[in-house]
Amino acid sequence: MTIGPVPILVAVDLPVDERQLDPLLRLGRQANWRVHLLHAPAPEPDFVGYSGPDQDHERRRYQAELTELGDQLTQTAQLFVETGMETEVHLKAGPVVDTILATAIETNAELIAIVGHKHNVAHRLLLGSVASTILKAAHQPVLVLPASTAEPEHPGVETAVDRLLEVIDRPEPGRSSELGTELLRLREAAAVLRDEPESETQEKRRRSLLDALHRFETEHPTLTRAINDVAYYLSGTGI
Repeated sequence: MTIGPVPILVAVDLPVDERQLDPLLRLGRQANWRVHLLHAPAPEPDFVGYSGPDQDHERRRYQAELTELGDQLTQTAQLFVETGMETEVHLKAGPVVDTILATAIETNAELIAIVGHKHNVAHRLLLGSVASTILKAAHQPVLVLPASTAEPEHPGVETAVDRLLEVIDRPEPGRSSELGTELLRLREAAAVLRDEPESETQEKRRRSLLDALHRFETEHPTLTRAINDVAYYLSGTGI
């Protein structure tokens, strides 16, 4: 039996809608929890074989993103602190499922709470491979909080799509041969998804872009990273 605050692991996507955390905040006041707040961003890409300014630029951008995510995670943790709960933040880049399960073991968590991001993402968490694997592998109860329907489209997707378009449109030495039909199709699918975010066929457009990403092949490091970022979010593996 745990003596003192009960450790729980709360895995969140960022930014978090504070209303989603209300059930945890209310339960935590009564249950005397110690909260371990986790966000697992996409890992840094493997730059083996890459060299030059692209590599340095992407590394700096990645580190800047981690810094921003760390600030957001600390702000979210303050919500738990203000209710009197001991809270520790964990920003760990890596495969989502493995990171959640490993952190649960590391912190001796007696409960894993997963906070989804927007309704369709929460739906995938409930029925998709992430939640399914955690439910099968975890040795403690798993709680999935419903996402807020008022939450705007996942900022990770928006940012990643914007960056992909920027990289495609930016002229760079050695990449002219890649500006073929498939790249133009990829750009068109990304632009439609960005410019019509409230379309009734949004989910269909997401799938179309993901299909285009899977068909397109390139060895260019900056373009590869931009494609991987978008695919990471659209595949539903990001939390």
